[in-house]
Amino acid sequence: MTTYDNPTAEAIDLWQEIIGVTPETNTFTMGNYHHRTEFEHLREALELDPTEITANLLLGNYARAHFRNTHITQAELLADTDGILKLLEKPRRLLALLERPEIVERRDQFIANVAQALEMYDAADRDDVRALLANHDDMAFLRRDALRSMANLSVHQFLDGDPEPTSVRPVYYRFVHQWFNVNSMLESAARQAPGVSLNLIRDPNDFQSYFCFAIRNGGRLFVLSDVPENAHPMQPMMSRRPDREMDRRIARNWFPYELMGLAYNEENGQLYFDRSEEKALVVGQSEALPLRPISKLGAPETVWLAMMFGLIVDRFWRRGHTEKALSYTAEMVRVEDKMLTAAAKSGLPVKGYAKIDAKPLAREDIMHPDEETAKAFGPRKTFDNVWLEERYGHLVSEESLNVISSPERHHRLALTTGEITDSRKPHSETRFSMDSKVVSTVKVEKLPSTFFGSKEKIEADRLFVARYNYAIQINALARNEFEKRKDEVVAWYRAKVDANAETLKSWVGDYVLWMPSLGEHTRFTGRGYHPTNGQKLRSFCFPWELSDVYQRSQNLGFGSHSIGGWDRNRGSLCAVNGTKATYGFTFCPANAKEIAVVAGCSEDELPDVLRHHNVDVGYGGNQLLNRIDPAEWAIDNPWADLDMRVGIFLSKRGFAKLCANSTRPPYWIEHGTGADIRQDWRKW
Repeated sequence: MTTYDNPTAEAIDLWQEIIGVTPETNTFTMGNYHHRTEFEHLREALELDPTEITANLLLGNYARAHFRNTHITQAELLADTDGILKLLEKPRRLLALLERPEIVERRDQFIANVAQALEMYDAADRDDVRALLANHDDMAFLRRDALRSMANLSVHQFLDGDPEPTSVRPVYYRFVHQWFNVNSMLESAARQAPGVSLNLIRDPNDFQSYFCFAIRNGGRLFVLSDVPENAHPMQPMMSRRPDREMDRRIARNWFPYELMGLAYNEENGQLYFDRSEEKALVVGQSEALPLRPISKLGAPETVWLAMMFGLIVDRFWRRGHTEKALSYTAEMVRVEDKMLTAAAKSGLPVKGYAKIDAKPLAREDIMHPDEETAKAFGPRKTFDNVWLEERYGHLVSEESLNVISSPERHHRLALTTGEITDSRKPHSETRFSMDSKVVSTVKVEKLPSTFFGSKEKIEADRLFVARYNYAIQINALARNEFEKRKDEVVAWYRAKVDANAETLKSWVGDYVLWMPSLGEHTRFTGRGYHPTNGQKLRSFCFPWELSDVYQRSQNLGFGSHSIGGWDRNRGSLCAVNGTKATYGFTFCPANAKEIAVVAGCSEDELPDVLRHHNVDVGYGGNQLLNRIDPAEWAIDNPWADLDMRVGIFLSKRGFAKLCANSTRPPYWIEHGTGADIRQDWRKW
């Protein structure tokens, strides 16, 4: 017989024998799969709470639910009375272990402590609160959730110094307070009596709002919060379903988010904010705005908060917790002594405060980053647009790399003057006129002054925002040059193609022409593999059979040029004899080298903006979910959008004539694989 030193371990083993499932079980049925989650919760409870109270309460809940749902018929009882009575031995032993005098005493003391804490909020006499305290099953989950929140909520320390004397009892603030920025709350928290307050930080983007406990113990100031943890500063404005992300965040704790007017749309399954009863409030405040007494919150929220206040005092007072490094708000990049000033006004015993010491960013820091700076930007997998950075990077405004302001401010940069304007109202985009698509201003992002975290995080976010502003300016400057020069470049290309028309026609032949592939994602072209050496290939020339006179030009969709005429009645005309065309062939250059082949010139003769042409651009990652260098996704080479395809229309007789004198393009001879893999397209 197994001997147990730990009664809880014996209880869990008995539980496994009763249900016939262990944590190591790999296969479950629909009827017992829930036990897997129960084991995970029990293991977590034992890790979070060494007193075993939480695990005891949870196991009691699971056991009682199992016993209530286990049924025995009278026929079964009469048929095997002794066997069934023997089956009850383990459940009786389990309940005896769960109701051990010492664990019952600990459990009752815990509930009494919660009730005593609730008296501070005048909530202990509420009928719903009393009923909740008497329900051990619900208390089990609330205690587990409170311990889990203490482990998972982010902790930031803004001031460090001597704690309060042991004789000073912390104050539990009775109201939930609302703030429109964390900066104002921190200044107020430095003035508050030593203790714990609950605060709602209301962001202009409602889905980025969060709750936090402000904790002051002498010269130490902490914030314990569920502030959103975004992959990068741009993510909140880019998220497709911010309501879903907020829903997951709300589910992790028992913060009273209903105070924000949060509602649920049953039809589309989305969270939204009900403004029907909301009154306008001025953003910016020197004092807290009381939202509601904690005693008037729902029973689960009230009891959970009482537990949280007790756990917070235990951690930050009795055990004297401090963080390894201080945290800062982005505002402190500009106003470095903000917290020191607040502490001095309140006479707090602060010591050893280190300012954030962040120097203004220079254009060179962003354009040619060192290794540490590049890490702040995030990974970059493709470098096709580096030439655009080298072309326009020196024109980027340095002032735009250092924008820090409140979240409700919106900024725009005039590309010609470099002047940055800001407003509380979002800028409405001006519609382009038919004769001009030149961009005159771009929206510049700021590092919100309300962002907070370690010095390293603030600096990384500041660099990321600067890199984004750098990238969007390069993108706008490239787009402007494209709009000014595209007609000139297209005209040059058409003239070159016309001059090279006879050579292109001689390459059509009776085949599909394949070229070595330079990348993974080629527009307009098919892909394949060499039959002998497995080299990636892409089809360089596509053949088509024109089946309908009204679909010919639509099917081919040539953007730059086509060889062969057009007749209103007959449609496309043969490039050889001018008769009605039956076939079309499309040359699809995907990079500068192939454009030069189609144009019949060297790469050096291409216009400068085409010498970097490449539509085989790899996948850089999903910037909506991950921190990826903005130069990877905020810069789009406009010249890659030029349709460089060239089409040749041919009649059957014209095609037969060309087939008789078909040659292979020199590009293929120079860069081919040494094997003739041209294919008769009519045999596909």
